[in-house]
Amino acid sequence: MTNLAAAKSIRPETGGGWHVLSDIAGQIRCDASAPCIDFDGVVLDRGSFAAAVGARQRQLRERGVKRGDFVLIAIGRGAPSWIDMAAVWAAGAVAVPADKDADAVTLEAMVRIAEPALAVGTAWRDPAVLGGLEILPDPEPPHSFAADIELPSGHARDLSTILFTSGSTGLPKGVALSHASCLGNARASAATIGIANDDRVFVSIPARFVSALNHFLCTLGSGAALVGTEQPLVGKALVAGIRQKRATAFGGSPLQARWIAEAAAAAPLPLRWIMSSGDHLGMATIRELRATMPETRIVTAYGLTEVGGRFCLLPDTQLERGAGSVGWPIPGMGVSIRDAEDQPVAPGEEGEVWAEAGDFLMDGYHRNEEATRRVVRGRRFKTGDIGRLDGEGRLWLVGRADDVFKCAGQKVAIPAIEEAIRSLAAFEDFAIVAQPHARLGHVPVVLYVPTVGKTLEKSAVMRELRNRLPSNHLPQKFIETARIPRTRSGKVDRSAVRALAQSLTASP
Repeated sequence: MTNLAAAKSIRPETGGGWHVLSDIAGQIRCDASAPCIDFDGVVLDRGSFAAAVGARQRQLRERGVKRGDFVLIAIGRGAPSWIDMAAVWAAGAVAVPADKDADAVTLEAMVRIAEPALAVGTAWRDPAVLGGLEILPDPEPPHSFAADIELPSGHARDLSTILFTSGSTGLPKGVALSHASCLGNARASAATIGIANDDRVFVSIPARFVSALNHFLCTLGSGAALVGTEQPLVGKALVAGIRQKRATAFGGSPLQARWIAEAAAAAPLPLRWIMSSGDHLGMATIRELRATMPETRIVTAYGLTEVGGRFCLLPDTQLERGAGSVGWPIPGMGVSIRDAEDQPVAPGEEGEVWAEAGDFLMDGYHRNEEATRRVVRGRRFKTGDIGRLDGEGRLWLVGRADDVFKCAGQKVAIPAIEEAIRSLAAFEDFAIVAQPHARLGHVPVVLYVPTVGKTLEKSAVMRELRNRLPSNHLPQKFIETARIPRTRSGKVDRSAVRALAQSLTASP
């Protein structure tokens, strides 16, 4: 364990500069023995975390890494992933997290776009794919706290991180985020959520996702601890992990929230709050959480990589009036709904959702001006979602632009079908796709994973859906599958689901 004197070696920069770590230095000095990270078998208090960051920072500087250099980080290693992220920031460099097991095409594209000075972490599945890039081994564990975290003079608009996302083409796009975006978003999110300094926030998300990055910065800045794993946890394994880590809070997907609600019905889970982000948090899950965990606060979040984390939040205090919405933009951000001509629409009317992002907006897609121009107008970002604002300014999402299609000339919204099916609790997991139809244009089709021990009674399901949905929203087909493709952040992988549905439909 560390001590207060050791932690005082961490000091903010002088001369009026700014850096993402300057805010947390005070937190570490105040209580170096407080929990910080409990991830994948590695447990660190704040002083130990700072020492590990300092050791890696010193190693980076000895290898010549300087302010503005890009550093590729092997993600999927648990606590070392977070240590390396913080160390790269502390060195004044730009963190480029990448899945250590990424396929060759994706990793080669990331290296080509980012042009990193070197890579850190020796866990790469195929180091040859890095094209001869120097791979810096892990430093020796620090035995003392002599290694300072020296925060370089810089500016809030300096780049902090490049987060790669897959566009509609499947090719990676590097979202360039500044320190102002990442830390500013985390400050605003933490204040809205209400994170306590003794919270233990459980996540099961790799560090390369913006939701994980936001949780990391929120806990560091709030004095809380980040606990969990970068490995995917499903069903009972997720709940067991929450119990084992003595978590007091959880951040994850609506599907994971449903698993928690179901487990709490059998045995209490002492969570102070749950934050659901990614896909839509349905009313059925909200009701189940309220019934099984009445003391637990439920926060609905809507996040975007391009704004450094959270975009909108619906706090628990507003859940009764706004359930089903994603709430209001976090402090420092705004939202507008616009038509195809980029003109604002009236409250209640549907249109494209634009983030009025202020200082939180990305600096663009790195080295991809064409993609940036398609979605950025000044300090506004076109999210690709369809939604509406109510009279109190809450945002209600209809779905992604490609989640809305025409069936027999009438608009169909996939999230509305998902909400109705979710309320039936008929499947272990499911997803909706629109498939071409010779006469109707497109029709909704359900891919589902059956619940163990249950047989699909299609007639009963359809009877219930007719009471909940317009006729043009009713599924035309149910296709059984072993699993629903999802991203590591818990969202339905729409392109993979469409491909799966096509292959299963085409099968003899």
